[in-house]
Amino acid sequence: MAAESESNSKGREAGGEISRPFRKEEVVEENKIVERDLPCVLTNDEIIEKSKALAKAHEDCEALEKRLKDVSSDIKGKIATEEASIGILSRAISNGYEYRMVECVWEFDYKKEKKRLIRTDTGELVKEETIPFSERQEKLPGQ
Repeated sequence: MAAESESNSKGREAGGEISRPFRKEEVVEENKIVERDLPCVLTNDEIIEKSKALAKAHEDCEALEKRLKDVSSDIKGKIATEEASIGILSRAISNGYEYRMVECVWEFDYKKEKKRLIRTDTGELVKEETIPFSERQEKLPGQ
């Protein structure tokens, strides 16, 4: 029996047919029905059905690839946003300060011809400079 299956296998290979070796030696009983995974020629209807399934699989695959790109782009954008936030927070922590909009007021000292920009939240001097000629005239009360 082993010789028969061996010659069958060799004959199929020589004839160009697909052959798969049997899994393992088994006891064969006469007239016992068994199943094997063997090649079967497709009918025209089966070819059409599989062609439609193949086309749908291609479309589905393309749609998933597009979705992956969209999701990837979205996630990359979110990562970039978080990285920017990390940079801003790191600089603030490293420097010990950050820039914010702070209310300030200009105070004029006409006698010294100086004007000073003062923070209203802390009273700190931000900037001091000479009053330009165009700004040297004192305003009258009520103006």
